Amino acid sequence: ILRPGYKDFITGKKSRILLIALYLNFEMKNLKCHQILREIKIFNRGRKDIPKDGGFDTVSCANYLWEFMAWVMLCILCFHWSIVLFTICGFIQMREWALKKHNYYLKTFKNYPKSRYAFIPFLI
Repeated sequence: ILRPGYKDFITGKKSRILLIALYLNFEMKNLKCHQILREIKIFNRGRKDIPKDGGFDTVSCANYLWEFMAWVMLCILCFHWSIVLFTICGFIQMREWALKKHNYYLKTFKNYPKSRYAFIPFLI
């Protein structure tokens, strides 16, 4: 996308602004999730606990969800094969990590909400 002959996939100014705003929103949500996880670690002196808020009420790994959604926005914005490939690889890896963490939470915490998904709400 940094080559001289590159043509934008999304040409409308309002569409580009919307996609960039969504991208930034998802990255800020990802940052908030990392802050939540950090606070749990500090407050519990390194012990794990059930995360809440920031998307964690729906999925076990909200930080992965928001990161994936940010990359989807870049895919739509640029639609270059390299970004799409990176997003697919990232999805596969984050899905694996999310399933492991979700299963860990289910085994470790007896009161862990059974209604939470691992990674993508209503799918995974």
